[in-house]
Amino acid sequence: DFITVVDPEHKNVAVKIVRQIREDVFIRPNESDYKIYLFPQELGLEGQNALLKILEEPPKYGVFLLLTDNPDKLLPTVRSRCTELKLQALESKTIRNQLRLDFPKATEEDIAAAVFRSGSFLGQARQLLEAQRNRKAQKCKRSKLQLQKKLQIE
Repeated sequence: DFITVVDPEHKNVAVKIVRQIREDVFIRPNESDYKIYLFPQELGLEGQNALLKILEEPPKYGVFLLLTDNPDKLLPTVRSRCTELKLQALESKTIRNQLRLDFPKATEEDIAAAVFRSGSFLGQARQLLEAQRNRKAQKCKRSKLQLQKKLQIE
C-alpha cells in the first residue's frame, strides 16, 4: 500500500494528520507486503515530534519516506531514526527527452523553459508543463465562449 501524506490547507502537515497516520500504520497493508507513507510536504516541529515514536518502533511492514530539500529542517531526533538518501537532479537532456514523451504537443521552447525553471527536477518540470497546458486549455475555452456569445449577438 502506498499513501501520500499531504495537507493542502497548510504549509506543513498538521499534527492531527500525523496522529491519524500513527494509528493507520498498525492496520496491516491490503495490497502488498509493505505500507509506505510518503511525506512530500514539510512536517512542522509538532508533526515531527508526533511521528517520533512510530519512527523508533515501526511495524515490520511500515516504511516512511520524508522528503525535504534541507535535512536541517528535520529535528536531530528524527534524522537519527532515518536513513538519508541524497537525490540529485537529472541531466537536462534526460529530462527534455522524457518531457517530449509526456507532453508531445509542447514546444521545444516550453520544454526548455520548464527544465530551466524546475532546476532540472523532472517532477517539477512536469508540474510546470501541466500547469501551462491547463492555462492554455482555459484560455482556449474562454475564447470559444466569447466567440459563441459574439455569434449569438449578431
